[in-house]
Amino acid sequence: MLELLQVLLLSFVGTSVALLIGGAICWSIAWTFNHGPFWAQLTTMLLIIGFFTFGLIACIIDGEPSHDYYDNPPLYDRYR
Repeated sequence: MLELLQVLLLSFVGTSVALLIGGAICWSIAWTFNHGPFWAQLTTMLLIIGFFTFGLIACIIDGEPSHDYYDNPPLYDRYR
């Protein structure tokens, strides 16, 4: 029972910290677009577009099917 409470508390704290970090990032982006100089707005937009573009390219490059999955009939049949 104590282990379960520790796991729940740790997951709650971890989720809370992740939400706080995500909120801080969103707040800083919103502040940049509402109050920041033009160069900061442009840099932020280029950064977001760059992350999206390189992420999309990485997904396309690594998007090949896993040959180990198809070469293993018991595993393939199990999840087919």
